[in-house]
Amino acid sequence: MSPRASKTETTMRRARLANLLAVYGALLTKKQRHMAESHANEGLSFAEIARRDSVTRQAVHDAVRHAERVLEEYESTLGVVSRFSSPTEDTSRKMAAERLAGLRNRVARQGIIYSSDWIQIELSEIERLLGSVDAN
Repeated sequence: MSPRASKTETTMRRARLANLLAVYGALLTKKQRHMAESHANEGLSFAEIARRDSVTRQAVHDAVRHAERVLEEYESTLGVVSRFSSPTEDTSRKMAAERLAGLRNRVARQGIIYSSDWIQIELSEIERLLGSVDAN
């Protein structure tokens, strides 16, 4: 049995679903869109949607999770949402970690450093990435 998601994780997941629905929602079936919008935009639980629509909670769960998977597939292919959203804390930290790893590998390959300009530029960019995280 997996642990339950925290309120923050649930809120973030619903916000992500709402963003995906705004862009790709018309590509879902009417039923999937209705249930996913009820969950993401109205904040209804699966049980509340099930009672309202006279279906089982499991049917709602399956429809919403399927809609999420389909929407994420559209997003991974088309990338519309990610192009218009600012980097999240996790994304910024991941980008900074990748830049630091690249910097470490480059220094290791070069051995003696003839010019430190490129290191200063890289470190400034990493600081900018981390600064955008701290500003949030």
